[in-house]
Amino acid sequence: EDSGAKGYAPQQQGSLVRSLRRMHVSSEFDSSADDPSQFQLGCVLETLDLTDNQLSDIPCGLSCLAPALKTLKLAANMIRFLGFVGNFPPAIVTLDVSKNALAWAFSPPHQYPHHGCYQAKLRNTPLHCSHGNHTKLGQLRILSLFDNQLERVSVLNESVSPPEVMFPRLSSLKLSKNRLRQVPDDIHRLVGLSELAIDGNTSIEHLPLRIHLLEQLFSFKFEGIRDPIVHELSNLRTASEMRYYLRARETNACQNFSMRLFVLGHYHKGKTTLLNRLRGIKGDKRLVSGVLESEVGASQALKSIWPSNNGEVGGSTVGIECGMWACRKPSQKMAPKITFYTWDFAGQEEYYLTHQCFLTNRALNLVVWNATEEERGLEGLNIWLQNLHAKASRATVIIVGTHWDKVPRDQRAEKEKKWKEMITSTYASKRQKSRDYPKIEGIFFVGSGNIGIEDLMEGIYNIATDMDSPEVKSSSFKVKILEEKIPKSYEDLRQMIAEIVSLHDVVVVDRDTFSKSVSHIIRSEELDTAVDYLYSTMGVILHFNQPILKDYYILNPQRWFDYCAIVISPENVSKVVPRGADLQSGLLSIDRLEKEYAAQGIAPGTARLICHFLQAFHIIHPIGKDTFLAPSAIALNLNYFLDSETGTYPRCLPAQPQLPTEPELQARSVNTLFWGRAPIQIFKIQPTGLVYRRLFLMPPLASGFWNELISLCLQRNEFFSMIQGEIPDQPYCEDATFFHRAMIGNVSVFWQYWKTGMVLYLGQQVMLRMNSIQGYGFEAPPSPQQQSQQQQPLTRLQQKLRAKSLQYVVERDWMEVPSERTEVMEVVVPEVMVGGEGGGASEASSPSVKLLAKALEMFDEVLQNHCHSMAEQGIYSVGEMLHLLPCPLCMGDRDVRSDAPPPLQKNHPLCAFSLEYCVRRSLEQDCMECPWHKRLELNLVAPDLLFADFGGMKLDKKSFSEPIHKTEAVSAGCQGSFGKVLQRVIHHPGTNISQIVAVKIFERFDEVGDVTTELTKNYASMRYELNKLHQLDHPYVVKLIGVITNPHSFVLEWATLFSLELLRKQYGEKEVNMCPTSVALAMLQVTDALEYLHEKQRLVHNDLRCSNILVFRFPDPGHACYDGQLQGYRCKDSISGTSKGHPAGVLVKLGDLGICVNPTAQRAKKDALRRVTPESVEYEGNLTDKVDIFMLGTCLYEILSLRALPPSNLSDIEYKNFILSGQRPQFHCKDPAYPLMMYQLLQECWQHELYNRPTAASLKRGIEAHTGLAPDGHCSATPCPLLDTLVLPSNQKVVTSCVHQDKDSFRMGVALVDGKDATSISQVVVISHNGGGGGGGGGGG
Repeated sequence: EDSGAKGYAPQQQGSLVRSLRRMHVSSEFDSSADDPSQFQLGCVLETLDLTDNQLSDIPCGLSCLAPALKTLKLAANMIRFLGFVGNFPPAIVTLDVSKNALAWAFSPPHQYPHHGCYQAKLRNTPLHCSHGNHTKLGQLRILSLFDNQLERVSVLNESVSPPEVMFPRLSSLKLSKNRLRQVPDDIHRLVGLSELAIDGNTSIEHLPLRIHLLEQLFSFKFEGIRDPIVHELSNLRTASEMRYYLRARETNACQNFSMRLFVLGHYHKGKTTLLNRLRGIKGDKRLVSGVLESEVGASQALKSIWPSNNGEVGGSTVGIECGMWACRKPSQKMAPKITFYTWDFAGQEEYYLTHQCFLTNRALNLVVWNATEEERGLEGLNIWLQNLHAKASRATVIIVGTHWDKVPRDQRAEKEKKWKEMITSTYASKRQKSRDYPKIEGIFFVGSGNIGIEDLMEGIYNIATDMDSPEVKSSSFKVKILEEKIPKSYEDLRQMIAEIVSLHDVVVVDRDTFSKSVSHIIRSEELDTAVDYLYSTMGVILHFNQPILKDYYILNPQRWFDYCAIVISPENVSKVVPRGADLQSGLLSIDRLEKEYAAQGIAPGTARLICHFLQAFHIIHPIGKDTFLAPSAIALNLNYFLDSETGTYPRCLPAQPQLPTEPELQARSVNTLFWGRAPIQIFKIQPTGLVYRRLFLMPPLASGFWNELISLCLQRNEFFSMIQGEIPDQPYCEDATFFHRAMIGNVSVFWQYWKTGMVLYLGQQVMLRMNSIQGYGFEAPPSPQQQSQQQQPLTRLQQKLRAKSLQYVVERDWMEVPSERTEVMEVVVPEVMVGGEGGGASEASSPSVKLLAKALEMFDEVLQNHCHSMAEQGIYSVGEMLHLLPCPLCMGDRDVRSDAPPPLQKNHPLCAFSLEYCVRRSLEQDCMECPWHKRLELNLVAPDLLFADFGGMKLDKKSFSEPIHKTEAVSAGCQGSFGKVLQRVIHHPGTNISQIVAVKIFERFDEVGDVTTELTKNYASMRYELNKLHQLDHPYVVKLIGVITNPHSFVLEWATLFSLELLRKQYGEKEVNMCPTSVALAMLQVTDALEYLHEKQRLVHNDLRCSNILVFRFPDPGHACYDGQLQGYRCKDSISGTSKGHPAGVLVKLGDLGICVNPTAQRAKKDALRRVTPESVEYEGNLTDKVDIFMLGTCLYEILSLRALPPSNLSDIEYKNFILSGQRPQFHCKDPAYPLMMYQLLQECWQHELYNRPTAASLKRGIEAHTGLAPDGHCSATPCPLLDTLVLPSNQKVVTSCVHQDKDSFRMGVALVDGKDATSISQVVVISHNGGGGGGGGGGG
């Protein structure tokens, strides 16, 4: 590789990289060291890579021959010893000796003989060697020793006196997968350590608590070690919290013998009575915040901090009842008691959503059912076990059957055996097969007269003491929850909370007040760690790590639940429904809600915090500015038969179109609410007979799926807009109050929804239906309201599901639907032609395919947010769910084909096609085969798979100048994880116009993956990005031109100058900074695009970086902008371009919208962050548009400094720690100077707290006001503000300057000299500013 480096001169080149990877180099590597040219080469060697060779020893003479060596990679060799630190050059920064056979790290120097100076050997002179006399590696930052056989590692050099740290600047130490018996006791002396990995060392039994002294520690990996403290550290989110916890443990620790006990079950099953029996009390007794009165004392110190009364009045017990139970083991009276903090969950359905906010793996769960209800009572367990599995998959459950006294004595033994066998076979066996249910540890039966109570207490005690910490996932090492040791300050904090609640009747308190109150117990840095432990283990305090909520602590959970019930309880919801709305619409008025809170005596600040809490956990959903949706108040069901949308196959248009019926044309007074008395034209509504259907069979979902889907559909108006877009000549108006209805012409378009479904109507015509199919698997027992309603007949699909008569095909084989799939959901879209005044068929069109695609998109978005196992692929998750396209004729549609097969018997199986099968068929051919009804056209069953919803945007591959091949090689920068981007020329049909375009091909084939599965993933990725791109129309967002179905790809505008990242590198190579006008215009265009995404489309880009800002026009690095700067932001090369209709010489657009997300979606969780922002660790919950603002600041820094982030001297871990500590990258004195406005803009974008960052709109307005520029390059009529920084020509220098300022004016003069002739002044620049309105500038010779 380096043969061309002969004659190399150190003064001509600063560094050299020597790569010998996989060259089969053996231990004789240093045998060629007698060549003088090699000695010269070695003196400047900075990087040496010997990875994956056969070395058994460290190369000799490194200290002598390569004193400038900074990076040495020796991974994947057979090295057994490292020797002493003198073997390595003192300048070394990175040392990687991972995946070797090291048994000892660094040894004292006396154990290895000195071989003399290698420089002296080369020169044949008896020079004394001073190269290897150093006793430490003062520059070493990264040391990788993982995957070796090390039993001991030392950080001190004990061969010197006193012993000194060998690696004083070490920031990363990786010791994973060794045989270490202990962590070095002096590891805390590595004060700069930010990354420590000791995971996989199963022999370590003790973790030094003094690790808390490592103040810079950011990443700490410890999985697999045997210290019991490990599982407690696993509960903590960050390394800083771990440090605080270890510090508290080092000073004092105590045993924890407490746990939360959740009591779950439907109402009227005996939950509260059971809990009172266990406590040994009669009647109902409430405990304040779960703390016994005997523990509440007086504290004079608190009286100076807290007010005597906060003016709030508590409500009745609704939702969750908090209390305490001291449990003793009946068979061993001397056994230590366990303190259970009991949470009795209300069984009414409207409270299910609140339960999910608090379910945890660290609690013991009693799921209660009425044993006298037999099978129907057992079915009621299903919803509780599903919710537990969805939110706490490793939860421990005890099933308790109540009312056992009502079962005859002679039948109890037989029934007990029967119920236990049924519960085990139904839930325990399903858990083993599909992991759909939590772990059931015990089954008990109790009744009045203390029947079975002692057995239950014994079982609860034994199961609780045997519960393993859910955070420890090692099969060989377990830690019991009740064996945990916690800092004593945690227990002191619990008692202090009890005193505060008792003395001051406090419910919610802000961070500053609470921190001041407990400062004598715990440091403010440790407060959140302690509070989170008390919350997860005892529940005596609530704290949520989300924006706004994170700055408050809820000290009285019971009162908090009572406050929340005002929004949840149906009888309270009726008080806050908007005027004129149906009581079962679920809509809430913010104004009326605030008045109701005020009437209850709740402070306005607390009321606002309750609303934030309910929104954060999706208990209520914002629909509009002043309206929420409360799922608890939604109608239970509608008088709607789910089998009503039957049609024909294929299309069969009726003779006469369907016109609006009398209910649609009733009293004009209704329509005048929208249109006044203007005449309205009539359009036709004509079903074609085709019906598009989708089925989703999946594991059980937690409560709340339909609530989120309904609110999402009501929140956005895309469905209404799609219908209105097919008849644009008709007037359109939305109802600004109720959101679920609008008028198109004289016809209403509206949603009807219930607990588990919704239907979109146009007049009386169903346009879309999404619903859950009941009657398959175990269901919750019917409520009294359900029992009172007339039962509807089973649909054809329900009959087939109950009879297990459903087949589907994946490749070629037909399979039966597995019985474990208990959730069945259906999407139905009848094809309907709309438009055409007076029934003119030529003008009619159908929005049905667009409605189908949009419904699937929203279904996918909510599913990703709701089911963790499908968070990546959603409805396209292969293996996690069945996404089926049923045969329309099997579903009951009438066959009107001329060659239709003879009618079949009605009991034949219902056949469906898997999504994977249909995706592959869409690439190979356009039909499918049903075993009963033969050939089916794919475009009549699944038109969305052929991208029919994009209409005229589908492109023919023949329109391109060259073929599109998936195997074609691409240039650098055009390859990504999604696939590749090709440059092509497209000829638009019917015109002489040709256009250079970018063809983005999706091809992510896994080497070991199934082809059909990978094709489905490619389609899912393409569909997701297309759904976002298709709805965007903005001059500074890359434009979608068309779609190609085979291969899966779409066509975009071609960015002539590629990306801002490439442009930054070009400017950096030429050492030329970008002119301020160009930077200002680029920032204006990006902020304009972000404003459009955030406010109009409600999207977060989520991956904003220079490489994703595409550049279409930009001045060359060598352009002259000096003269223009004298007039302010008026660089002529930037503000004047050659493109017709766009005067600016700068044009950039946002690209790569593949992970562009809605803030409420799972894809928007913090795990989806592609760049380092403070939100990446600090906050839980969804992203906000402020993530893009922080990333915009990162882009601006890279443009101004011409350097990429993270800095080269920081690892990814160090940079993340750097940002989260509140620090930001700095500018160097040699960096080019820019106007002060640029740095102010950067400072605003980089605010640590997201609510302190500006919006994209405010940033754009600020740049416009300061520069006098518009995004399109137009200049304002007012005088342009002058630049406070001038970029001088390279041949001029400043020799003197002066400033004159008085009350109304400002003037600055700068004298310049030519760089070659400094004897005379070549130019004087005078800049003046008069008063406050404008400025002027000029220059003179």
